[in-house]
Amino acid sequence: MMLPNAASSSVVSFKCNACGPIPRSSNYFHCYDCGFNLDPCCASLKPTKPRNVQDRQIQTQIQSLLRHPHPLIICENKTIFNFPCSACRQPINGNWICVCLECNCLLGESCAQWPSQIDHPLHPQHPLTLLVHHHFDSASNRCSACGKVLVGFTFHCSHCNFSLDPCCASLIPLPFSQNSQVQFQFQIQQLSHPHPLIPCEMMKKGYTITCDACQLHFEKDSSVVYLCLECKFLLHKSCADLPLKVKHSFCHQQHALTLIEYSIRQLEDPFVKEKPYIRPISSGKAHEFKGELKCHACTNYASGFAYVCCNPKCGIFFDIRCPVSKPWFIKSEIHQHPLPFFNDRPSWLYCTVCNRMINITPFFRCVECEFNLHPYCVPKLPPTAKDKIHRHPLTLTDSPMRDYPDEDVY
Repeated sequence: MMLPNAASSSVVSFKCNACGPIPRSSNYFHCYDCGFNLDPCCASLKPTKPRNVQDRQIQTQIQSLLRHPHPLIICENKTIFNFPCSACRQPINGNWICVCLECNCLLGESCAQWPSQIDHPLHPQHPLTLLVHHHFDSASNRCSACGKVLVGFTFHCSHCNFSLDPCCASLIPLPFSQNSQVQFQFQIQQLSHPHPLIPCEMMKKGYTITCDACQLHFEKDSSVVYLCLECKFLLHKSCADLPLKVKHSFCHQQHALTLIEYSIRQLEDPFVKEKPYIRPISSGKAHEFKGELKCHACTNYASGFAYVCCNPKCGIFFDIRCPVSKPWFIKSEIHQHPLPFFNDRPSWLYCTVCNRMINITPFFRCVECEFNLHPYCVPKLPPTAKDKIHRHPLTLTDSPMRDYPDEDVY
């Protein structure tokens, strides 16, 4: 195979036979006799070769798990490149990569085990068919569970126009009971979220799913994902149970704070060819919220759900943690209000006393007055303090906090 340049070569088709289309500015390996192409990353993949009986047994076991409708070539995932799965578009982190030359796709372990058709409890009316090369080419075609634009593999019902991406297809609603024999009947729970929620567990453990509210990943083994089919949200239980209104919060005691729900994954459009859309940091009006904010309390940047003061004179945003938290307070001679304790590293915050940047954890801040203090700038700070969440007295120290003794301090 030779290495022509896609921009200057006379070869008509610019498609890698392993992973799909090649950008026109890329180099690739080409066989002029067969018309076979490989980009440099896919050319580094080596099919597995059994060296002994144990290797053959492992390869046979792997092949028995694969349910993809076409033959797959199993390759070792030991190159310097990071390969995204063509089905779910997430990084392939396993020990091996499956290559389908008919679909022109690279598959991770979880996606290689999908059959050509599935029955899913979220759509019991009809089976869902696996579409490898679907013709959804706009942001109007979205997953019926999470609302994300459909790219990669899709499970689709053409009768009802119902679709699931591989990540959401791996979510199986919890049955009414462990001994329930009734198929496709599952739990529905009502929490603080205004709509009924379906608690689901991840049938396949190879996917990374993010909570729409806090933007943190669900733990792979034990987390239950709460699904709202009306809003198309995936939520932790604690995030689904956030209060819709918070009154008398230490962050903002003047007015009640209202929870705003927003899904960043529903905003993303992979078919936009221009530069990626940069979400503005929200400030001022609740209806202009676009999923990104700077918390007025801890001053850190956050994304996902938020709390906002809807009073026109305020128009300030908070992340979902600060308004519902109950921090430790101290009283100081140099400020008229109690100072709450923040155990986060702030973003571009200066101490009101010494006028130096607060770039360590923790710090004190009066949110109402925007009065900030280093711990060592607080006069007459007690040498020890007792907190209800820890059984031992806490000792004041002038050194930065470390998670372990050898941690570097910046």
